[in-house]
Amino acid sequence: MSLVAIARKEVLDLGRSKTPWALAAVVTLVVAVPVLTQSGGASRTDLAPVERALTSVVTLGSLLLPLALLVASYDAVADEVDSGSVTYLLGLPNTRFAAVAGKLVGRTVVASLGVVAAFGVGGLLFVVQFGGLPVVTYLAILALTLYFAATWTAIGVGISALAGTRTRALACALGAYLTLVLGWILPLVLRPRAAAAYLVESLLGLGARPELYDFAFRLSPTTAYASAANGVLSGGETTPFFLRAGFMLPILLGWLVAPVALGYLRFRDAELAS
Repeated sequence: MSLVAIARKEVLDLGRSKTPWALAAVVTLVVAVPVLTQSGGASRTDLAPVERALTSVVTLGSLLLPLALLVASYDAVADEVDSGSVTYLLGLPNTRFAAVAGKLVGRTVVASLGVVAAFGVGGLLFVVQFGGLPVVTYLAILALTLYFAATWTAIGVGISALAGTRTRALACALGAYLTLVLGWILPLVLRPRAAAAYLVESLLGLGARPELYDFAFRLSPTTAYASAANGVLSGGETTPFFLRAGFMLPILLGWLVAPVALGYLRFRDAELAS
């Protein structure tokens, strides 16, 4: 069984569970609620309802998608370890890299199918509600959301490989959500802008750099996604290059690669019960 075979098995196993349906339901909710709660139709001269709906999709998705994706991926590797089936998985033979990568690919495919299906439903709702759909913008938001979904799936799989058991993986996944989503966004919690200001002005003794503080706020995968999507919706950007939508993509890539790499390194060296 190769990486591709593991990924295929993962997709088939998940297809027999409720996970894809629950994930698709959450994403459909994220897309449908903002559309259905906007009043008035859009015209060629007034696209405000459409823009408000898309902005709300991004905002709601930033809050709900990470939680749904973590729930769908936190047990990817840890469940194999807890159940003892990891011995079979690695005895076919498979490398530990193929096991982690196959799990990541399989879960990402399932998440992507859910996102595409939900955006398909959302597109129909846009046409019904507003009489049209900004196709290019909508597809750009869809592409960013797929990237965002892959990133949080990678975080979940990385946590699963790193934690080793379902209980620890669940605790770590909850901690990741509270830190990188709620704690990052809510005021008076982590306050990344204030932390960056303290570093620059108090510790380094430099003048105020508000652009750097805004960049620090965008270092979470959630705020990077929201910033990139809002950049697409707002059109032309005059901000510094490191605050533009395109610069958020490498930040998301870092969050996609780093957790899985750390999880793989831990899983590679772990003592597994036979």
